[in-house]
Amino acid sequence: MNPIRLLPDHLINKIAAGEVVERPASVVKELVENSIDAGARVITVELKDAGRQLIRVTDDGAGMRSGDVDMALRRHATSKIAEEGDLAAIATLGFRGEALPAICAVSRFEILSCPRGEAVGTLVRGAGGAVADRLDVEAAPGTSVEVQDLFFNTPARLKFLRSAPAELAFMLRLLQGIALSRPNLHVRVLHHGKPVLSAPPAATLRDRIGALLDFETAEAMLDVEHLQGPVRVTGLAAPPQRARGNRDEITLIVNGRPVRDTALAQGLIEAYRPMLPRHQFPVAALLVELPLPEVDVNVHPTKAWVRFRSPRLVQEAVFRAVQDALRSQRVVQPQQGLVSGSGDLDMAPVLPPSGDFPGGVVSAESQGALRRARENACDAERRARAARL
Repeated sequence: MNPIRLLPDHLINKIAAGEVVERPASVVKELVENSIDAGARVITVELKDAGRQLIRVTDDGAGMRSGDVDMALRRHATSKIAEEGDLAAIATLGFRGEALPAICAVSRFEILSCPRGEAVGTLVRGAGGAVADRLDVEAAPGTSVEVQDLFFNTPARLKFLRSAPAELAFMLRLLQGIALSRPNLHVRVLHHGKPVLSAPPAATLRDRIGALLDFETAEAMLDVEHLQGPVRVTGLAAPPQRARGNRDEITLIVNGRPVRDTALAQGLIEAYRPMLPRHQFPVAALLVELPLPEVDVNVHPTKAWVRFRSPRLVQEAVFRAVQDALRSQRVVQPQQGLVSGSGDLDMAPVLPPSGDFPGGVVSAESQGALRRARENACDAERRARAARL
């Protein structure tokens, strides 16, 4: 066996970069989240070759002073946490500067930052994690991070990237989620100088969805609002008639952070299932709010996944929130002409069988409601058949 030895710094940095920077979208996500944490109101993302040739993220946030720019390029440097207790209640999207060393280690980079209220900022250039130039220059308040030739020194990772259209589509879906989580933020994305996404500040989530998808869909969407214990679920969900053939239009936001959570997504989908076939998926943007100590966002290097202290509670809150919205009269449609004796539609509540709900979360009360709903539906069908005879 080879003797145990410490790895050189440049190799350590590349290993760390591999944990955070999986593809161009990873770079965009980290830089845009840093801009949001810095209080930016306008964020512009410029791309070439879907980010492989160029990624430039410019914001009008707080900016960094000269010493902070130097510190941000060092590993494990951050302004967002100071002690162990802070890890239990993370309110920011990331740790300021944490991702910069990883990004700079696998690219040719340029960082220009100027604090608000000042006219002179700091410009740093380098490649492969090493700083080549450092200058004081005139600059507008805010920060601009430019990443060129991503993975130029790690060609094996470059080979595993998908086609440019596929990488761009993935990136735009990610940025759409961020835009939905912050309706008051102005997000612009340019690819080879041409606009590919524009999300001006919006007064409401419905207006934001209208700008990103289409206003007809946004207008048809149902308000979602439900409180279950410490968990509050709000947002918008489209009627089943506007379902899509994939999950791309499902956005889940936990405490202001767009996340990928299989259990929450399944809870949302199961609320629709009696009204949607298996190959159809809803359009929805749900905001889940709960106390910070109840959710752990530090379980993945990219912070795309979260872990809940009470996952079943959160999952059922999402399910019931969407279920309540779907009971709206806007969703109820006559089914095969079946009406009750009073002439009103006899519509069964939207509840799946307990065995279909992940984790068996549906309560005994809900199962009883489902049985009664099925009995009512059977009675309505018998009455309709008798009327036709």
